[in-house]
Amino acid sequence: MKVRLATLEDQEQVETLNQLDPAVKDFKYLWRLFKNWKPNSMPIVAEKDEKLVGFHAASFGKKYVNSFYQFTHKKIRGQRVGGEMVAFLLTEAKRLEIPRLKFKVPFESDGRIFWEGFGVVPFALIPWPEELLFDICLSSVWEPSDLKGKGKYVPTRTLEQFKLKGAVIL
Repeated sequence: MKVRLATLEDQEQVETLNQLDPAVKDFKYLWRLFKNWKPNSMPIVAEKDEKLVGFHAASFGKKYVNSFYQFTHKKIRGQRVGGEMVAFLLTEAKRLEIPRLKFKVPFESDGRIFWEGFGVVPFALIPWPEELLFDICLSSVWEPSDLKGKGKYVPTRTLEQFKLKGAVIL
């Protein structure tokens, strides 16, 4: 298996994959709406036998890597494909010197189970719709196993911003 950044030639395959799971169905629409098929926001893709079997839609900014959607074909779930894409994301974040990772997941979701499997800790809950918020310092994170226990310490400014929006700080 190979994990890499997508190219424009991969767009059709990625957008076909996104139709296989309701949890990532908005990817195609939103990625096109915000013109994210460009450098620094190309999805990470997993390729097996010259076919794409997964993607992780993330954008790499100056201060944050924002993780939006992650999908692995159900035929190969549980074979570390998602973890390999997270490892790639962390390597890219280090290469680009991006200090933090942030994302949100629905409270009752496979996404929550996936991320909590790495041992990350949400810092807040948005009551409606119920979503958990994560903000992780990547300074001592080199691989997915280093994520364990991360997310407990979030910048005060971030906490205040989310409190104003009605989030419950955990």
